[in-house]
Amino acid sequence: MKKAITKVKSAYIWIKSKPLAARSTVDRPFKLIGVFIVTIFGVLLCEYLFANFLPAIVISLLKNSDVVGPLLFPDNPPEWKDRLQGIIVLLGLPIAFLMWHWRDRNMRDQISNARKDTNLKEFQEVQLRAAGGLDEKLPAEAREQLQIAALHQLRGFLRGDYGKDFKRPAFELLLAGHAAAIHRIGVPAVQAQINAQPLKFMQSDIHAAVNELLVKLSPIDLARMSIIQDEAEHIFNKTYPLAGRRFDLLDMRDHQFPNELDLSDSNFFGIILLRASLKGAILDRAHLEGATMFMANLEGGNLRESHLEAVDIIGANLKNVNLCDACLVYAKLARANLEGARLLDARIYNTFFSEANFKGADLRTLEVGSFAYWGDAAYDEDTKFEEDWATMSDEEKAAAREPWRDIGMRHVDEIEPEQA
Repeated sequence: MKKAITKVKSAYIWIKSKPLAARSTVDRPFKLIGVFIVTIFGVLLCEYLFANFLPAIVISLLKNSDVVGPLLFPDNPPEWKDRLQGIIVLLGLPIAFLMWHWRDRNMRDQISNARKDTNLKEFQEVQLRAAGGLDEKLPAEAREQLQIAALHQLRGFLRGDYGKDFKRPAFELLLAGHAAAIHRIGVPAVQAQINAQPLKFMQSDIHAAVNELLVKLSPIDLARMSIIQDEAEHIFNKTYPLAGRRFDLLDMRDHQFPNELDLSDSNFFGIILLRASLKGAILDRAHLEGATMFMANLEGGNLRESHLEAVDIIGANLKNVNLCDACLVYAKLARANLEGARLLDARIYNTFFSEANFKGADLRTLEVGSFAYWGDAAYDEDTKFEEDWATMSDEEKAAAREPWRDIGMRHVDEIEPEQA
């Protein structure tokens, strides 16, 4: 008996070690034996319950039934052959069903595998054409049109219409193609110049550079960008890594990005994020030079060491945003909500903070004035202006606020409610 149990255990371990697809085939004999045993026990259990627990009134009704009575309570008990035939039918029906089910599943698996093979061949062809791998004998205009058509075909693969296995390759192909186009037209070189001498490039200079670079994009580049914008929900999510990518010059206005999206070290040079939502986004060390983020929502975001030269964030929600060590040269943050924001060691020059809300903000390491515009920017009792703010007396805090008041900042109670 012990040997039999050991063999059963060994067989079970062997089956579990097999891949799932192979295991389903190996399991079938055991499933058939199990169904056989369960059917026998089911028949015996029903007979036992029928004989011992069924109320007499129910038995009487069944006996007097013209349909059920002759089947369950025949006048002449059936011969052993008839009993055997009944048992065979009872056992055979579930087994026959299982055999049909497995055969049907095998057919579906074969169809599915054939479809996958077809999709794989089609994707390989689309991938090649989308990457520009076309016959050089074709006219340039025809190659361009075929490549654009192939890029649009990638949409279905990106969305998973042809299976999940193709989503990542389509995702990577689109972003790699966009990054190559950005390098080709010279965006990284322009960024390097701005980052090396940020005081030299005013907002008008950076915006002019953005427009000059946009003109250099080919119809293929523009088509790819349009696809990335249209399929944003399948690209800007937490499924695949987005940190360190290039999203320069895209138009993502009004897009609602998932909360707390990791976009650190990514490039957004000249991007349009008008009224976009990036709540809790991780944008540490991100490059957003010349970006348009008017009325954007970045509440709770992290933008440490980010490059925000000449960025337009007028009226944006920057509540509790971390802007420590960020470069805000020539940036416009007028009427922005910077409540609870941290600007420790942020670099500001010709930065517009007019009518911005700094309630509870941390401005301890900023230099007074710093060639910035603070007209009617609001502070409150929790706004920090000095390193040892928590230990300072009320008189010392009032004295520390005076230089900031001299350049235009006002206590929130002094400003009209609609401006606070």
